[in-house]
Amino acid sequence: MELSFSNLFVGYLDYLTGNFALGIYLLAVTDERAVLRRLKKFLPLFLFPIIEILLVIGMYSIPELRRFQYYILSFIILLMCTFWTRWAWQFGFWQALAATCMAGIFQVCESTLSRVLIWENTLDESTPFAVVMLLYLGISTAAVLLLYRLRFGRWFRLLLDSKSAVRRTAFLLFALEVVMEMLLRMVFGVKPQFLGFYYVVVAVMVIMTAMLMVYLAQRFDAARKMQAQQDVIAQQRLYEQDLEAIRREVRTFRHDYKNLLAGLAQQAGEGELEGLCRTLSELDAGFDQRLGKKIQASTQIGNLQIPEVRSLLLSKLTAMR
Repeated sequence: MELSFSNLFVGYLDYLTGNFALGIYLLAVTDERAVLRRLKKFLPLFLFPIIEILLVIGMYSIPELRRFQYYILSFIILLMCTFWTRWAWQFGFWQALAATCMAGIFQVCESTLSRVLIWENTLDESTPFAVVMLLYLGISTAAVLLLYRLRFGRWFRLLLDSKSAVRRTAFLLFALEVVMEMLLRMVFGVKPQFLGFYYVVVAVMVIMTAMLMVYLAQRFDAARKMQAQQDVIAQQRLYEQDLEAIRREVRTFRHDYKNLLAGLAQQAGEGELEGLCRTLSELDAGFDQRLGKKIQASTQIGNLQIPEVRSLLLSKLTAMR
C-alpha cells in the first residue's frame, strides 16, 4: 500500500472507528451502567490512532516487517487498549487484559462480518468512507445493545472478579483473540464461493466463545455459592459447640450452686455476716467468669440478623478464648 496522505488519513479513520467500537464493546462486557461517566474517559481512544499511524510509517520503512505489520500492530494496539482499560476501569492488569481481549473478539468478528454486510452486498467503491464508518458503528451499537439485553456482562464480570480464575481467563481469551485476528486476515484469500461458509465459521466461533465464558462464569458462581454454604455450616457447628459448652457449664454450676447455698445457709444461721458477704462476692465473680461473659457474648451475637456474620464472629471469639 502506498503511503500517501489520503491513505494515511483513511487509515487513521479506520483505526479510530475500530478503537471506538472496541471501547463500546468494553461497556457491554464489563456490564457498565454508568455509561456517560465512562465515556468521558474515551479521549485516549481518539489519540491512539495517531500512534498507530506513526508505527505504520515506521514499519513501512523496514521491508522485513511489512509481512508481519498487521500482527505487530494488532498486538501493540491490544496492549495500549489494555492499559487504557486498566486506567479507565481501575482494573488489575489481568482483568484489563481479559476484558480487552473479550471486547476485541467481538470487535474483530464484527469487522469480519461487516465485509459481507457492507462492502460486498450493500455498498460499492463510490460510497463515501464516512457512510461506511457510520454503518459500522451502527452495527457495533446494535451488537452492544444485544449483549446488554442478554446480560452477558453480568456473567463475564464474575470471571473478572475472581482472583483465581482471571489470569487463566485472560490467557484463554488472548489465544482466541489471536485466532480471530488470523481469521480476519484470511478473508482476503477466501474464494467468493466459500465466503458464506467462512462467515458462518467466524460467527459460530464467537458465539461459542461467549457461551463458554457464560458457562465458566456459571460454574464459578455455583462453586462460590457451594463454598459459602459449607462455610456457613462449619461456622454454625462452631456456634452450636459453643452453646453446648455453655449448657455443660450451667449443669456444672447448678451442682456447685446447691453446695454454695448450703454453705450460705449455714453461715447465715451462725451469724457470720462477713463470711457470708465474702462468699456471695466470690459466687458473683465466679458466675461472671464461668458463664456470664459467655452468655452475654452469645446473646449479643444472636441479635445479628446475618447468619454468616453471626457464626463467623462466634467462631473467632471461641478461637480467641
